[in-house]
Amino acid sequence: LAATIDVPTWAAQPTLYVALRPYEEAFRFRGVSICTSNAEEFNLDSYQETIQEFTVEHSHAKHSALASGETYMVGSLARLRLWNQYLGGQTKTAFDILFPEGVKDNILMNNWAQLVELVHCVERGIEICDVLMTQPEAASEMVDYEVSAGRGIGAIEVPRGTLFHDYEINDDGLVVAANVITPTAQNLANTERDLRMAVETMLASTPVPDDDQIKLQLEMVARAYDPCISCSVHVIRED
Repeated sequence: LAATIDVPTWAAQPTLYVALRPYEEAFRFRGVSICTSNAEEFNLDSYQETIQEFTVEHSHAKHSALASGETYMVGSLARLRLWNQYLGGQTKTAFDILFPEGVKDNILMNNWAQLVELVHCVERGIEICDVLMTQPEAASEMVDYEVSAGRGIGAIEVPRGTLFHDYEINDDGLVVAANVITPTAQNLANTERDLRMAVETMLASTPVPDDDQIKLQLEMVARAYDPCISCSVHVIRED
């Protein structure tokens, strides 16, 4: 059904994509390094030097760019752009049907990319269940640990894109510093760019633009990025 729908091209813009390199040569949501569609690769431990967060006057949510100043996109479309060569089974079939010419720079195709990943998750879920069914049933025991100071940095691919977590613990086991960069915060600069371009394209192609049509196009772009503003906003509470 999705393959029968003509996706508009008015939202097509050159885009830089970022996603984690899978920990093995397979399509996975856990990764070992940060990769871009410009063939750049960065260590996870240096994420703060790789990704620059900044504030803008018109929003309570931070925006993000690479150290080069380039804004970018994370999410399903980015993952398929970088790692579609690892797809297999029905997922590969779905990808070939929905992306016969490969992944193009069009945010409206992100919903199609999410559909491909849904097929992957079903297939991968069956694989994991098959493995679990062959393992003996045994009660898991709590792992012993000792409290000590340290810092942990991790990243994982979630539905909306790459999610970074960074925590520093003191000798008492208390969190003394924390930083989270959500996919929405990383996508916001690109989202705003594509929203502006959608309006400019409509104004350039239509002598008397229709407000409802402009609204529809803006909604299509926003829904394609699927932003979660509540998880990207930094709120300060004053007592």
